[in-house]
Amino acid sequence: MKNDLTRDEWIAVGLAFFYGLDNVPKNLMDHYVNGRKKVMKIAEQLIDEPIKGFGSQSLKEQLQQKQKDSHRIWFERWYESEHLEKELEIAALQNYSGYNINISNEHDAYLKRRLRDPRTIEMLREKIPSINITYEKRNVTGLFGTTSTYEKILFDWSD
Repeated sequence: MKNDLTRDEWIAVGLAFFYGLDNVPKNLMDHYVNGRKKVMKIAEQLIDEPIKGFGSQSLKEQLQQKQKDSHRIWFERWYESEHLEKELEIAALQNYSGYNINISNEHDAYLKRRLRDPRTIEMLREKIPSINITYEKRNVTGLFGTTSTYEKILFDWSD
């Protein structure tokens, strides 16, 4: 398949793919596309093309599996790059009985979303089973009534 579609044509293909060809209003499709036949042909190919490697699973199950695999791959890369065990060791050497990852201070929205995911906590617990790992979210009301939300992942090895 040649990648000679414009941005608007790809938007139309996406709409057709996610909502089904019959569920996208014709005027909306026409609004995005001048060459409707070309886009409809590609959209039909995408809809009819099965996702490979998943056997007889439903589309929902396939997407959930892809999502789970994606999170596991991301977690392994993140865990390796963070050198978390080394950070915990340094905190213990500094006489701390815990360590935290402050999610609220992260500027990267993608990383925040991944860290908030409950699967991240589960995977951390699998990697480091001897340490108590929890997710904490607090709303704090400050001066003048402004409310701030603080989120963090807590590692606790105290007794």
